[in-house]
Order: sequence, then C-alpha cells, then structure tokens
Amino acid sequence: MATHNYEDLGDEQFQMLCQALLVREYPGLQCLPVGMPDGGRDALTQGSSGRRSVVFQVKFAKAPVSIDDPVKWLKRAIDGELEKLEKLVVRGMQQYVLITNLSATAHLDTGRVDLIQEYLRVKAPVDAICWWREDLDRRLESAYDLKLRYPATLNGSDLLRLIWETVAAGDSAGRRHAAINAYLGHHHKLDSTIRFKQVELVSKSLFELYVDVPARVVQTSTREGSIGESEFNWRRLAARAARRTAEAQRRNVYYVDDVPYYADRHGRLTLPPVGAADLLMDRNFAAHAPLVVLEGAPGQGKSTLTQYLAQIQRVRILDRKADVAKLPRAHQQSQVLLPFRMELRDLAVWLRGEDPWAAEPGTRHDKPPTLEGALSAHIARYSGGVAFDVSDLHQILGQFPSIFLLDALDEVADLDDRRAVVEAVTESLARFEGNSIRPRVVVTTRPTSIVGSPNFPEESFMRLSLASLEEFLALEYTRRWAKARRLEGEEKQRLPQTLTEKMQAPHIAELAKNTMQLSILLSLLQRRGASLPDKRTELYTAYFDIFLDRESEKSEVVRDNRALLFDLHRFLGFHLHAIAEETGKGGRISLNNLRELLSDYLTKERQPHDLVDALLKGVVERFGALVSRVEGQYEFEVQPLQEYFAGRHLYDTAPYSPPGRERRGTLPDRFDGVAPNPYWMNVTRFLAGCFSKGELADLAERVCTLIRQPEQKLSPFPRSLAVALLQDWVFSQSPKATEQVVDAVFDEVGLTWAITGKLDPDQTPERVLRLPKGGGAEYLAEICWKGLLAEGMTERAQGLCALIRRNSHDDEIRSRWLVEYGKLSGTVRTDWVQVGVWLGVMGLLNRQEVRQIIDEMIAADSKFIITEICLTDADTSGLEDSALVETVRAVLDSPSANGGIVSGAKAETILSYFSGLVQPSLWYMVSRFRGWRPTPFPAELRRQGTKGPTVRSLKRVSIRMNELLLSQKFGDVQTFGEACAALEEAFGRSWTSIEIALVPAALSRLAKPKGTVSDLVGGDEPLYLRFMGARAKSSDLAWWDKQRSEAASEYDIGLWLLGLALWADVAIIAQRFQEIDAAVRDIGDEHTERVLRAADRAVVFMPERRRSRLESGHRGNVSVDALCLVRERLAKPTSRQILRSRFLEGMKDSRTASAALAWLVEDLGRGRGIPTEELLGRMKIATALGGTTGEATWRKRFSVGRLRGMVEQVFATPQSFPPRLLEVVSNAVLDRGRKMPSVLSIGEEQGWFSETDA
Repeated sequence: MATHNYEDLGDEQFQMLCQALLVREYPGLQCLPVGMPDGGRDALTQGSSGRRSVVFQVKFAKAPVSIDDPVKWLKRAIDGELEKLEKLVVRGMQQYVLITNLSATAHLDTGRVDLIQEYLRVKAPVDAICWWREDLDRRLESAYDLKLRYPATLNGSDLLRLIWETVAAGDSAGRRHAAINAYLGHHHKLDSTIRFKQVELVSKSLFELYVDVPARVVQTSTREGSIGESEFNWRRLAARAARRTAEAQRRNVYYVDDVPYYADRHGRLTLPPVGAADLLMDRNFAAHAPLVVLEGAPGQGKSTLTQYLAQIQRVRILDRKADVAKLPRAHQQSQVLLPFRMELRDLAVWLRGEDPWAAEPGTRHDKPPTLEGALSAHIARYSGGVAFDVSDLHQILGQFPSIFLLDALDEVADLDDRRAVVEAVTESLARFEGNSIRPRVVVTTRPTSIVGSPNFPEESFMRLSLASLEEFLALEYTRRWAKARRLEGEEKQRLPQTLTEKMQAPHIAELAKNTMQLSILLSLLQRRGASLPDKRTELYTAYFDIFLDRESEKSEVVRDNRALLFDLHRFLGFHLHAIAEETGKGGRISLNNLRELLSDYLTKERQPHDLVDALLKGVVERFGALVSRVEGQYEFEVQPLQEYFAGRHLYDTAPYSPPGRERRGTLPDRFDGVAPNPYWMNVTRFLAGCFSKGELADLAERVCTLIRQPEQKLSPFPRSLAVALLQDWVFSQSPKATEQVVDAVFDEVGLTWAITGKLDPDQTPERVLRLPKGGGAEYLAEICWKGLLAEGMTERAQGLCALIRRNSHDDEIRSRWLVEYGKLSGTVRTDWVQVGVWLGVMGLLNRQEVRQIIDEMIAADSKFIITEICLTDADTSGLEDSALVETVRAVLDSPSANGGIVSGAKAETILSYFSGLVQPSLWYMVSRFRGWRPTPFPAELRRQGTKGPTVRSLKRVSIRMNELLLSQKFGDVQTFGEACAALEEAFGRSWTSIEIALVPAALSRLAKPKGTVSDLVGGDEPLYLRFMGARAKSSDLAWWDKQRSEAASEYDIGLWLLGLALWADVAIIAQRFQEIDAAVRDIGDEHTERVLRAADRAVVFMPERRRSRLESGHRGNVSVDALCLVRERLAKPTSRQILRSRFLEGMKDSRTASAALAWLVEDLGRGRGIPTEELLGRMKIATALGGTTGEATWRKRFSVGRLRGMVEQVFATPQSFPPRLLEVVSNAVLDRGRKMPSVLSIGEEQGWFSETDA
C-alpha cells in the first residue's frame, strides 16, 4: 500500500498531524504549541488512573530520500535530546515515544527498527520506543477525516474512496463517484501519449518522452515584491523548489542570491533552472503561488506540460501503479489534486452559449455560461453521460483539493472572446473563494506584444515563462527519444554526440531550443545525417518530406496522392486558422464539413471526386496531422502544425503577377494582410520562411513599411515580428536585407523597446533580446556601440550594454572596450570603467590589466568604481599589498556599496568574495528572512595562497564573517556585533562596519540593550548596542545635543545623523534641522552619500516606517541632502510637495536624479501637479544625470489624459527619458478596443483566392 506524503506538510503541520493521531489513542493528551522551545516535548499524557506518563517527540526529516543513513540521522537526533530526557524523568516521565517520518526496515537485529530500539534501550533513561513512517501510515489509513484536514497526505486511492464515502453519502447510485472516476479514466487514456506524432517512434508514452522544460519567474510591472514580502518572493520560492528537487536526487545543495548551487565530486556547479513541473508541484511554491500564468513560445511544450501535470494526478488517483513507477520520486510524493484540464478556446465557445464538445458545431446549450457550467458539462460529456451539474462540482471541489489546467489562452483569437474568458475565470474564482474553495490554477499562453491584450491580473496571478532547452536537457530528451525509437548500440550512443556537434552551429542551436523542433531535428539526423536545414520553415518541410517518404512505403493512398495530400493539409491549415479567427469557435471541423471541404477542394483543383473517401482516409488515418479529440470533430494535433500549413498555403498558392497581367492576392498582398495581425504572427513567421533569396529585398521593405505605419508606430508588435523573422534566419541569405530590417527595428524607439524587454517575440525570462550570429547580431551590436559612445552614464547606457553582451562575443567586447579606454582620460575614462563593469569586461581582463585599472581608480579616488570592479569576477590577485589596502578601504567606504545581494557566488579571488560578503544588503536579508543563507566559504578560496598581510586579513575576516552568517539564528543580534568587531579589528572603522552594526537596531522592534547604554558617539559598548540605545533616547533632546557636541570625525557625525534621522522624535528633528544641515555640509559629499544610502536601506527594511509631520517653517535654506535624509519622516502632502520642488531644483547627481524621477513618476500618476512640459523637461534632466527607476516606481495607474499629451515628445526622443516611460505612454494611448479586420475578410475583399483556389 502506498505511503502518505508527509513531506509536503512541512515540519509544523506534520507535528500537528501526529498530535491529532495521538489524541485518538490517548484521551486527555496535552498538545504543545508548535514552533516554540518545548524542552523535548511535543505532546504528553499525565500519569493517572493506572496510565503511565508518556512524552511524545516528533523528529521530521524534510527530505528523507536524501538521507544516506537514517539510523545514523536518528541516533544523532536522540543524542541531542538525552539531556532533556534526564530532566523529564525527574519530572515524572515514564515512557518516551519518538515519532519520525523516516521509513523502517524489519530485518532481525540489523534492520532500522531493531537498531534504533537497541540504541534507545542503551541510551534513554526511561522506557522508550520509536514510531516509524509505517506506524503512522497504519494509524492514518482509517483516519479519513484527518486526511481532509491535511490534504497533502491524500494518495490517489484515498481520494476516490473519500469521494465515495463523503460525497456519495445519500446518493445511492454513487453518481458523482462514477462520473469523476469515468472522467479521469477517459482523459487518462487520451493524455497517455504525446500529441505530436513523430516518425517511427515505437513508444509514444508521455511519461517516457517528457522532459521538464525549465521555468523562470517573469518580472512584471505590478509584481516584483516589496522588501517586506521578500520572505515569499516568488523568485526565491523558485530557487528553493530547485533546491528541494536536487536534494531529492541526492545532491548536496546550497544557494545564495536566489541562485541554487550544488556540490558533487567535481566541485561546485550551478544548479540548472528548476523544471516547470517540479516548480508547480512543489508544496511551498504552490502554497504561495496558487494562481499561475505560464507563457511559452510555439512548440515549447505548454500543452504537454498541462498534459503531464494532469496525468501525474490521474495515475495516482486511479492507482495505476505501473505508470506511477515511471514518475520522478518528487512527483510521486507531491500533493494529490483532482485535475480538470480544459482548452480555453472551448470555454470561449461555451460562454457564447454553444457546446464545444458536441458532434455538430454550433449546437446550443442551456447550461450556465460560466467556468463552473463548462467544467460540469465537460465532466458529464466525458464520463460517458453521467448526470453532473454545477452543484455536483461545488460538492466535489468543497471536499477535495483540485487543480484547473486551462490551456492556450492565445488560441482564443477574438480579443473580446479572450476578455470574456479572463473575466469568466476570475469571476468563478471569486465565487469559489466565497465558498472557501481555492483550486490551484495554471493558465498557459504564448507571449504577446499586443498592448492591452486581455490577460489575468498580475496582482493575483504569478507569471512563469518556459525557458529554452539548455544543452543538458536537449541531450536528456535525445536519450529518451532514442530509447522510444528503440535505437541500440553504436547508433544510440552516436545520436547525442552528433547533436552536440551540430549544435555548435548557431542556427541549429536555435532550432533545438524547444522540444517540438528538437524532435524534428532528431528525426532528420536519423534520416539525413549531416544535411540539416537552416530555417524554421525548412525544418518543418524537411520533416514532412521524410514523413511522407515513410508513409508512401506503407500506404497506397499516400503513395498515389502524396502531393495532393500535402496540398490538402496546407489548405486545411489556412482554412481552420482563418475560421477560428473569424468565428471564434476554435480550429475544429466536423467529419461532414471536412468531407464537404475536401469535395469542394477537389472541384476547384479539377481533381476527380471519387478520391474523396481515399483522401479522407489519408488525411485522418495516414498523415496523422489531424486528430479527433472531440467525437465527430477534427483538428490539427498541435497548433504549430496548423500554422505551418497555413503559412505554406499562403506562399505556395500566391499567383505571379507580371506587368500587364496583374493578379490579385500576390505574395506581397498576403504578407501585408497577415503580418499586422498578432493572431497570425506564427503563420507570418512560417510564411516569411518560405521566401526565396530573390524575394527577400521586397520582404525586408514590407517589414520596414509595417514598422513605419502610423497606426503601428506606438506598438512594439511590428518590431517584435521583425525580430522573430531575424531570429528565424529568414534574411540570412541577404546581409543587405538583414541590415535594412535591423536599422528599421532598432532606431531610438526600437532600442528603447528592446531595453525594456518588449521586442523578444518569445519573451525569454532573461528579457534581453538576442539575434542570431550571422543573422543580425553583429549589426545590432554595432548600433548599440555607437549609441553607447554617445550616451552618458544613464539607465539607457546600462540597457545598451546588456544588448551588446547578448549579441557579441566576449573577445569582441573586450577588445572594443580596451581600444576606447586607451583613448580617454580624466572623468570620462573613469566613467568608461563603469561601462566596462556593465559590459562584463572586468572578468575578461588579465590580472595585469585589472591591476592597472584599479591603480588608476585609486589615484582618481573613485571608490565607487573600485567597489563595482571588486563585485565582479575580475582577477584582482595581481594587486600589490599597498594597492590592496587602498582597495579594501574603498570597498568598505564606497559611497554606493549597494551591490545587490552578492556574497561570493562567482568569486574568483578572496577580495571579490570579501567585497560581496560585506555588502549591508546581505546582512539585512539574513537577519530579516528565515532560511536565507549565503554560500559556504568556497573550498577553492581556502586553497588559494595568502601572500601579504592584507590578503591574510581578508581571508581570516571572510571566513569569520561567513561562519557568523551561517550560524546566525533568526532574531539574534549578537552576530552583528561580532561581525562589526571582526571588520574593525582588521581594517578599522568604516561605513560598512557602521551599517552592519545598524542592522539589528533597524530591524528589531523588541530587541533592547542589556543594561544602560550611555552614548552613541564615543561610548564603550559595542556599536550595535549603542544604536539600540539611541532608539530608547528618541525624545531626549539634551542627549542628542551631547552626542553632536562629542562627534569629531566624519564617522561620529555620521552616527549622529543616522540615529537622529531614524529614531529621534520629529520635534527634535524640527528643532535641530539647521544643525542637521550643518553636519551634512561638514562631512562632505562622499560621506553624506554613504549616510543617505545607509538611512535609505534601513528605512526599506524596517518593519514600520515612521512618517511624522515636519513643519515647513523649519526648513529655511537647508541643503537638498539634509532634506533627503529626513524625507521618510514627512507625511503631510504639503510638506512632501515642498520637498519635492526643492529636490527637483537641486538635482546634481545620479542619486538625487533618481529620487527626483520617483517623484516625477508619482506626479505623472496623479494626473496633476507640475505642468506636463515642465515635468518632461525635468525628466530629461534627471535622465541625463543618470537617474534610474526601479520596477516598483511604475507600479501605479497613470492619468491617460496627461499621457496622451506627451506622445509626440516621448516618441520623438525616447532616449531622453526613462526607458519605461515609452511603454507607459504606449499602453495609455493605444486603442485597445480597436478590432483588426480578420484575414479571411481581407482575403475575400482583395480576392486572394479568386483566381487560384479557396
């Protein structure tokens, strides 16, 4: 019998489940609270009425499968409790019961049961026994009510039995049980094989061929998670899921910066991105992201994923043991959910009052036009006709956890229908919530560049994106494919090697990045060897050539009508795609309509009508591209096949139009008709892939014309289409056409779209666009280089650097950067080093070059740049000790030292590791969020030599600080004191040591210093205690005056400023505002910069932000920096408005410009405030000064009227503004309600097929 999935409960819920089971056996049991110190007791019984006093303790293993020696693990756990057991015996304990989720073994004397029992007999001071997983399983088998309270423990057979016993109570026929059982059985058979039928595969089993395509969290404009909710930040949840998956595979995992790593015998390796199924089935991830929109490019495996997710539930519920055994262990043990899988195009039809699953299209229904109505009808239809309605669905969903897999939102062609689908799903979820029903929901769709396209709300639906197949996963799929093909011996071994060799060519590597195209490549490799196509369209054409070769050998119908069958599929592809757009009824056709369509086609082609039956058999049975998933109706088995054939039809049937004999519906006409239509984007890609070399010049011109059209200029879609064609190698035969298209796409507007990640047609998770080498990458990089050389140190410059990195080879970037570096001098040369950091150049330089640059930056006193270099993978091992001392001081006193959350994950030298380790943000993260830990100190750095005293100090301090971070307990404050002491002992006082000491005071509302802390400045106590003491003196004006009078150094003045700004009462700030301003001026710009950044970081991480009123009369002519220091203490809109105006006037550097931009965007959102012309003018100034805006800045609703008034200026010079402004303006002014004419109506109006075929 299957065990229960205790691991998905987590430690605290597992303990509560154990307590609930014990209550049944031990009346009067006392259950202790979870998650608290308990002295070794999780539950206990008092000794009375002849019963012994028993103490129960739970020991939970998070990943039992990863524990190599469970006996040793339990022995260590017992050893850790022996001291507590001695105390409990004194208090009257008579028996000790240890409960664990580890599995037992029964061998006499040598099994786990006997080994641990003997260990307890020897070690425990009282009668003791261990309950193993099997003990819990037997107790839980009859406790079905507990399984409902802890649904993660449900296994498949439990679920059906519970449906029978709880839902069918009072229903003598067991109707609901019969319906669900039959429904699951039907879809289990339907989804047991892959959809895309491949040549000569012996096995088409979904489980044998499925590979888990990586998924990454997509950053959205409204959901990036504030620091306050970073404990459950979705990116970190994904990283943790990757960690658990690796642990289940017995890998030793650690991670930092949300990037998992694992160690094996080869050393440290980066963990591959977590698979989509692994992620979606992970308990913690599902708990915090129950609603997901999953984006993926055509052929990337979205539908296959939903098949798989549904199937892993069905095989466990139906107790198909042979299938369950094929699943990864993590999926076997994941939570059991009732799966409901539906295509959203069917829901769209249902909402219009038609039954999408009826044999005759257009059949009306009289059921509720809701998601619940559609689901209940779906169950009734595919249970064989068992009556099942919405009330039955609510009964089922109210009792059992469920998952809705809603596939292919992008296949709902009409945007009004798509909007209705989105509304129907969200409204149903609201109704479910009202009844405490919370199904998990996964919606799949293709990425879209359509501004305003209906989609699910970002504030509630998390977004994932399927990544491209990396080489390791492509090879894994190849091995599975070879096994399914039943390849043996040398042939089986050679195939992955051949693929690896072929993927060295960029165009083949691109083609192998999704499973469907990889399947075709493998088939071609088997049949054609080295001769592989360059383009996507050619790939599909070559595949169908070998497919028809095979079928011609087997079928007389195919052999005699090969060309006609291919032409029929082209025609059907276009017809079904066009009808789906025109009617919104999906791409299906009834058998009768298919027969009529074939007959009409034969008439127009002047073919004999007696071929209809033979061709129908060839289309349905032999060719295999059309399948019947709904009884009596046919459709293409996968959407990309339909789109390929539609594209081929448009190309192959276009007439020639010579001068004097002009024809309508020519190839240019057809391209112009489909290209502007987002629903036809993939068809357009296939169509363009058919163009011959001589046709590319005209194609390029038409693409450029589309981009320049007035009605398209505000949308990224035309440029995104052009990028897709470039990525498909469409223009590869014509460098001139390639450059023409690249020029048109990447003007200033296009570069801005690219920087914001809006032009990549597949919306890769990295969000940085890449063109193929030899297909436009080099030319795009050159455009970016020219822009970069003319750009200041701006946000746009960073974006251009990212584009250069994605579209250039490292050697090219290095040499180009060095050439420019040699030409420059002064501050411009320093700025170019920052550009080098953005370009990733520092890790490409040799140690002598790095040494020279750091020496120059030391001479220029550019501490910020030095820190930036040290936070890269630059080889700093060549620094002399004197230069190293200066570098360390720069890192510790850098006026920025923001550095993200870096802690040596990529460290090549002890200096780079140290530079990441001392970043204050890291210390805030470790203290604030449970479970956040850095990378253990790398073994390779331990082995590095330690020449010179500074290197030795760096290594000693790094090891010590790493130990402190790894051992730090949540809420512990002493760690920070020891870290500060270690830093200052080695390197003296610094702004970094001050800020690390500031962390516990900024975070902990409860922590108070022991005893009395006398002074903040000049006190004898550790600095972190002095900061805590300053909080207690918040209203003592004399104390704050004393601290200022004793502050002599810049560091002391900085301590006073930080304490005053963060904790002093607002009345004290108001009275001493002139002194604050004087202090800021005294310490100078560099130290002020660090104080301000420290205050900003503290405010962001503080549990509660203090915003008190500061009257305007106290401001006088104080500096902008003084105002900035206390800006978070202001609450009155009038006060903030005055501060805003002062700040806008006083912009002087990137920091003040960034703050100004934040306020300007806020003003833009309110729709009132400073005039539009002035707002745009100030935005230009702030942008030129290097001001940046984070995602959170733009998370607001904007005044559409105001945005409409700035369209011309923003689109005329987008490089002058923050890059995101272009997107915001475009979203506001594009007509979302404008319906594009259907391709079918365009074709009829222009007579595309009037002189060829229909």
